[in-house]
Amino acid sequence: MKPLSHHEILGWIEPFARRGKQADLAASDRAARRLVFRPATPPEVAGDAIALPERLELESREDGGFRLTRGVTLPDGAIATLGAEGADA
Repeated sequence: MKPLSHHEILGWIEPFARRGKQADLAASDRAARRLVFRPATPPEVAGDAIALPERLELESREDGGFRLTRGVTLPDGAIATLGAEGADA
């Protein structure tokens, strides 16, 4: 697979940027077609909930689909991850 182009990166990050997510180009891997977003802590949480820092990664699969992985760091240092795959980034 060819490395991510500048135009592909802009297209991939656009829906995330609208939601306040910022790409971390230094942590991303263009050759592996993987974008990493800067860690972020949600600004507000309801009730007694704890705001947990999250990290998002968006990858292009070889079959042309995408995989989005969200990692949340828990207070004890453990990381909980959730992934989704589909045809649209």
